[in-house]
Amino acid sequence: QMQDNREAAIIAWVEDQLGVDPNNEIYQKWRYRTYVGLEIVAIAYGSYGLVRGGISAVRWLKTEQVLAKFACKNTGSSNGFLGHRGWELERHVCQPNINRTTSIMRRQYSGHALDQMQNRGFMPSIVEDTIKNGAKLPGNKSGASRYYGSMNDVSVVVNETSGKVITVRPGD
Repeated sequence: QMQDNREAAIIAWVEDQLGVDPNNEIYQKWRYRTYVGLEIVAIAYGSYGLVRGGISAVRWLKTEQVLAKFACKNTGSSNGFLGHRGWELERHVCQPNINRTTSIMRRQYSGHALDQMQNRGFMPSIVEDTIKNGAKLPGNKSGASRYYGSMNDVSVVVNETSGKVITVRPGD
């Protein structure tokens, strides 16, 4: 009702300003055609907006799918990101080890150990210092030892037979 009243007031103002007879048949035809034309333009513009929104949604979904595939893909090399205490990086549940077993400063590191070092911000020098100067404790599995360095508050689990670093974690 309020919208109809506003529309009637605007129509009356336009007719008054232009000096148009509201009963004129030609005026009524043009007024109707203009009204219909505006409705068609509004519908077309709304449809255009829906199509663009749909395209954007599809692109977003494809981006999410690509990111999910990337997260689940074993690249075999470091991604360059490094976490730190209080802001550890976590890998996606379907993502296997990013890094492969390698040797750093003549010590073997498992891919898991390298991933955890990267995610938690531990440098190989901290691991070496912990193994050399830390307290040696028994590991959770046979053949493994845990070294704890109180200076850096880090634990390093090492396979005693091979000397390979199995994992690195903060705390005792």
